[in-house]
Amino acid sequence: MSDEQPEGIENQEEQAPPKNILKVEQIVAGLSQISKTHDGASYAFTNLNLEEKELEELGEALRNYQHLRFLSLSKNQLKDVSEIIYLPYLLTFQAAENQIGSIDFLAAARDSLNYLQHLVLTKNKLTALS
Repeated sequence: MSDEQPEGIENQEEQAPPKNILKVEQIVAGLSQISKTHDGASYAFTNLNLEEKELEELGEALRNYQHLRFLSLSKNQLKDVSEIIYLPYLLTFQAAENQIGSIDFLAAARDSLNYLQHLVLTKNKLTALS
C-alpha cells in the first residue's frame, strides 16, 4: 500500500484544530447586573460570567465591554488573558482552573487596571510571580 493520500484529502494530523475563541454571543449570554458607568452619565452591564465555556482564546470581543467590573473566566482552557488590560474599571477578575502560564500582562497593565482589587488565578500553570 502507498503512504500517499488521495487527492483532496489533507492530512488531519498536521492541521491544528480550530480554537474555541470567545464570541459576542457568548458575552451577551453571560452579561448581568446593570449599573451606572464610572462617570455616572449612563448605564452599562458590569458583570460577565464565562465559566466552563471551553474557551481557548479571548480574541478582541471583550474590548467593547470596557465598563465591566466583575469578570469570571474560570474553568476554561485559556493560556493568555492579556485582553483584560482593555477593561479599565475591572474590580474582580477570576480565571481559576485554566492553562495560564504567565502574569506578564499585569506589568503592561499598570496604567490600565487601576481599580483591580481581586485577582484569582488558582489552579493554573504559573511558574513565577514576577
